[in-house]
Amino acid sequence: MLRVAIPDLVSPSYFPAIAAVELGYFKREGLDATIELLFPVTRTYEELRDGRLDFVAGAAHAPLYAFPNWRGCKLLAALAQHMYWFLVLRRDIGARRGDLGALKGLRIGAAPGPVDGLKRMLVESGIDPEREV
Repeated sequence: MLRVAIPDLVSPSYFPAIAAVELGYFKREGLDATIELLFPVTRTYEELRDGRLDFVAGAAHAPLYAFPNWRGCKLLAALAQHMYWFLVLRRDIGARRGDLGALKGLRIGAAPGPVDGLKRMLVESGIDPEREV
């Protein structure tokens, strides 16, 4: 039995993995697969690292919590594109959609994982997240 774990049933990102198992795509490839719910995402990848799971359908940033520098794991495919997190600002800041320059001088809170994507986005837009945000 091939064990495919997902960290939650809320995120739309994991739906393709659930559908692949439920619609028989694994079975057509000769693999008897099940979906297992295992929370939080960090534990899901720890279980993969420790050999108790075969696959994880989870956030692409999360393997780094269990596999430093990607040692011991491989990202095989994307279940979705882009991030589904939102950056929400107060209305009185006057920022327009896509105006990352409006973030300069602000204090922003972000969860582990999403913060890495946020920092990368800022760097690619020419903003130093350590000094300007």
